[in-house]
Amino acid sequence: MLDYKTGLPEVMELKEEREPDQSYAKRIKDRVGKNDLFIFDQGYAVTPTFKEIEQQGGYFISKLNIWSVNLYTESEGKYKRIDVLKMLNKLDEGIEKVTQIECYVGNKDTKIKVRFFAHRVRQSIADQRRRRLYKKARREGRKPSKAALQLCNWNLIISNIEKKKRISYSHIVGFYKIRWNIEIFFKQLKSILNINKTATKTNGYRFTTEIIGKFILAIFISYCYSIARKNSWDESGIEISIEKTVKYFKRHVWELIEKIKRGLKHVIKFIKGLIRKIIHRCQKYRQRSRQNSLDMLIEGRICKGVEYVKLPRTKLIKFVS
Repeated sequence: MLDYKTGLPEVMELKEEREPDQSYAKRIKDRVGKNDLFIFDQGYAVTPTFKEIEQQGGYFISKLNIWSVNLYTESEGKYKRIDVLKMLNKLDEGIEKVTQIECYVGNKDTKIKVRFFAHRVRQSIADQRRRRLYKKARREGRKPSKAALQLCNWNLIISNIEKKKRISYSHIVGFYKIRWNIEIFFKQLKSILNINKTATKTNGYRFTTEIIGKFILAIFISYCYSIARKNSWDESGIEISIEKTVKYFKRHVWELIEKIKRGLKHVIKFIKGLIRKIIHRCQKYRQRSRQNSLDMLIEGRICKGVEYVKLPRTKLIKFVS
């Protein structure tokens, strides 16, 4: 779990490989504060977690996993499940259209009011997704299902952010894109710190010690990055690149080890100097032709030209019936 505003990991845990992502998502309830926004990949989407967030006064944005989260319509206190695939088949064929539906997510005991967004993507994006799907299926010795291939045409997102907040689909997509920062963070841990590699084959204690040591190093780098990022943004409105920060730190890690041998005062002085250098040497450069998520969110440029369609409740009930 990564805090976007600070750039610091909130949670880093070692779990069994066989433990599903959804079981992990159920354990975040003690970290929910009022008005906090949680952004989930669809693998972590689970109704009890959504309920905990709502009860604590928080908000969530998540891609919809139709295999683990159900959608419902409501009429006179009775709920009827929506067949999402059937509904998508009946929506307008126009590319780059967004359909908004007010409905409920939940299970037998829990229902949460949400806004559901179905965005038909460009054909090139859908084809790219299908190629990845076929590639993964071949690797696993199977064929992709028709339903999975159909879903490649769509971005399906749910959120409990109310309409009165005046947060449109464009804003929600902008917020969701920020989630990619955690993917970049772990990419750096793997590609530069080699957190996913080990020479230990049989000694479980040594393996655990090695992983925890790498976690400590990752948190330490994140701390330096967070301070540099805040100071740089406050002073000049410039972001700091986590990728450049990790690479820069790796080049100077032996200097840090030497300072640790000499004592705490030397370590503190070295870290202060390191953070100043990160601010000046690890800036994230802008590309006019390719803005990042924060730029687009600030300037309101996300999803320009996308047609927005609100689906009336009467038509939705017709789809479900």
